[in-house]
Amino acid sequence: MFKKSAPDILEYRGGGGCLSLFGLPFLLAGLFIMQIPLGIIPVQGDPPPWYFLVPFGFVFAAVGAGLVFGRNGTTLNLTTRQIIQWRGLLIPFKRKIHSLDIFNKVHLCKQSGDSDSSDTYTIYLECSHTGNRLKINSTTDYQAAKQSAEELSRFLNFNLEDAASGSKIIRKPEELNESLRQRMRKSGEVFQPLPRKPFEMLCNIQQTAEGYIIEIPWTNVKKAGLANLIINLIVAGFVIYFFLWPSLSLPMPDMIRYIFVGFILLFFILGPIISSLLKLRKKKTVRTTVTVTSAFIRIEDSGSRKKSAAEIPAEELEELVLPTERYTAEKPNYSGKKEDISIGETGMPRLANGRQLPKFVHKLMKSVPHPGIALRSRNQLLSFGEGLPFDELVYIHALIRKFIAE
Repeated sequence: MFKKSAPDILEYRGGGGCLSLFGLPFLLAGLFIMQIPLGIIPVQGDPPPWYFLVPFGFVFAAVGAGLVFGRNGTTLNLTTRQIIQWRGLLIPFKRKIHSLDIFNKVHLCKQSGDSDSSDTYTIYLECSHTGNRLKINSTTDYQAAKQSAEELSRFLNFNLEDAASGSKIIRKPEELNESLRQRMRKSGEVFQPLPRKPFEMLCNIQQTAEGYIIEIPWTNVKKAGLANLIINLIVAGFVIYFFLWPSLSLPMPDMIRYIFVGFILLFFILGPIISSLLKLRKKKTVRTTVTVTSAFIRIEDSGSRKKSAAEIPAEELEELVLPTERYTAEKPNYSGKKEDISIGETGMPRLANGRQLPKFVHKLMKSVPHPGIALRSRNQLLSFGEGLPFDELVYIHALIRKFIAE
């Protein structure tokens, strides 16, 4: 999070915390290995030569020290119109100064994690004209990232380009506190007609006196889960063969060996594999019910053993986004311009000039499950409808937006 040390100065500091705990086993293992050639750590038998142990231990110790003691920070000064970024070990060692005048917007984006890692939200300063980009900070906490991005946008009086849901949404600093309902009513979007309802739908939509109940069955997202599992198995085999197995032969105290091996097994082998299996099982059993009223939107996931529910009040809903990057692309043509790919009435992707995409490209696009519809408030980021057909998502998205704004 940012800290305002003066009316014209905003600061961010990173490092420490969980990173320090993660790097501690590497630091301890590296220090012990480097002490073996000096005779400080007694070992049985003849240890490997010093020119092998010292570099090997130094690499571990350097990585561990960087994680344990590494710190970084960013200072934005409106008076001097400068951005000062620094890195170091507990204290700054290296500084870099950037001009604030070469940027004109704040950009928040999302890097999707895999089966063993969380999604990461990164804040950048960018320039719309030159393409200059400067990373400010990253976090796995969406709420913290959104609040930081909005605070930075207000402080600099820059527009905020939020792409955390897969679609870019640009908002002015004075619009950051407005709800989706307020913006739609102000722009007149509420009066736009709904798109044509698909002839066959996987979802069951029931209209009630309070609004709508949308029941979403389990959709076929099994392929993506299996792909993650296979990737994690390959990575685990690589770690065991090239990293874990050779390290077992290194002379070190049993206690350090157990800590080091347990750390590698937990975070790099068993953890990712178990996480992939659990997510694959969850995707096979989850059913989703979306309740839409004029007061709130509730998303309830029910499986074979437990239920989970989350709710966003309608007055706090800031965005209802349908990511379209999977169904849009750009292809240079002979005129030097770009041709956008769109979805026709038949559901087949076509270029702007009417030509169909090659079949193998279409199959590749269809093989990736659509991430669904994302809901964002100041404190939450929710989603539903993963893997549903795109035309069905388009209709549901428009239906909810229109009802919420009316």
